Amino acid sequence: MGKNEAGHLKRSRTVAPCGQPPPEICISSTGQWIRFAKRSSKKVAGLVAKNRGHREGDTTMNALKSLILGFLAGVIAAATVQEAISWLFVHYWTGWDAEPWSLRPMPSLLMPQLVLPWLVGSAITAGLWGALFGLILGWKPIGMMTIRGAILGLFGPGLIGAFIVVPHLAHLPSPLLQANVSEIVPILCISAGFGAVTAWLYGLFSWGRTP
Repeated sequence: MGKNEAGHLKRSRTVAPCGQPPPEICISSTGQWIRFAKRSSKKVAGLVAKNRGHREGDTTMNALKSLILGFLAGVIAAATVQEAISWLFVHYWTGWDAEPWSLRPMPSLLMPQLVLPWLVGSAITAGLWGALFGLILGWKPIGMMTIRGAILGLFGPGLIGAFIVVPHLAHLPSPLLQANVSEIVPILCISAGFGAVTAWLYGLFSWGRTP
């Protein structure tokens, strides 16, 4: 075999046909791409986990803010509008004798040993309802807040609280079952007014909305 033929055979062993790189280079490049893909997938997985953690943290903080702002809104609404509506019914309605802004000591229905002024106990209960409203309305309130709040007030403090829970805990008949219109109408109006103002204040506190 001549020198030219030997050189040609040597080059044919190192250069693949059709202009393709040798198998050794292909295998090396493939390994590099696999390592690059693994590193990239790890980075992406880390970023996804980090973003998920941020989202979970933001959700927790938003829920906590909703509870706090809703509680404050409920307390303010109870100490102002709720008692003002009650005052109107005391003076311009027959059969409603609740004393507005009363500071008379009253035992708690859940903890009888805890005695608080009626207005303070009512404000705390209203704050708890307001905190629940905050979670329902969401951190970024949308829609007509006063209407949504009035509906929540009717079903929450009104139908569930005043007509079911309170009579059950106090061992008293429900005004709704007795069809006592002189109490049903004031309770529904007070509950709707409380809910509307609580939702309005919550929208103002949480997002600067004044619907």
